[in-house]
Amino acid sequence: MLNFGRTKTYLDDIRYLTNNSSGKMGNALHTVLTWTNCSLTTIVGDCDFPIYYEHVKANTNNEMLTAMLKTYKEQDIIIACAALNNYQVAVPIKGKISKRKNPQLAVSLLPNVGVLSELGKLKQHQILVGFSAQNNFVLDYARQKLIDKNLDLIIINQINVMGTDQNEIILLTKKRASTNS
Repeated sequence: MLNFGRTKTYLDDIRYLTNNSSGKMGNALHTVLTWTNCSLTTIVGDCDFPIYYEHVKANTNNEMLTAMLKTYKEQDIIIACAALNNYQVAVPIKGKISKRKNPQLAVSLLPNVGVLSELGKLKQHQILVGFSAQNNFVLDYARQKLIDKNLDLIIINQINVMGTDQNEIILLTKKRASTNS
C-alpha cells in the first residue's frame, strides 16, 4: 500500500488549510513499485498534477485513515509518504465564511488524527515505512518518530526541495541510518 499527496483541513465548506507537498515523490514511488508487478493499493491526497491510474482519493486525514484501514490487515508493506495535516480546525464553519460578517477571523486548531500512529498501533506483520519532512536532518527527532509510531523505516527529506525533481534523503531504521541522493 502506498499513500501520497497532501491532505486538507477545512475552514468552511470551500476553504481549507494544506501544505505545499506536490505529491511527486509518491508518484515516483508508484512508478517504481508498478515495475515490480506487485499488487499495489494507492491512496492519494491532493497533488499538483492529475493522477491517471487507479487510486482511492482521500482529502482529509480521516479519509486517508479510513481508506487505508479497509485493506490494512492484508497488506505486507505500507509506504506512507503523504504529507498530512498535523492540525485540524476546531470548529469548521458551515457554508461559506462571509468577509462582511467576519472582517476578522480567529481560527482555533486542534491536533489532527495521526494516520501513521494509528497504523503503527494496529501493526501485526506489516512493514511500516514513514516519512519525515524536516528543515534539517535531525536524526534524533526522526529516530523518536520511528519509535513512537512503531515504524520499521523512516525516510527523512528536506522541506526546501518540495515540488522539485531532486531530493536528498536519509533512511533510518531502528538500528542505523544511511544517506542517499
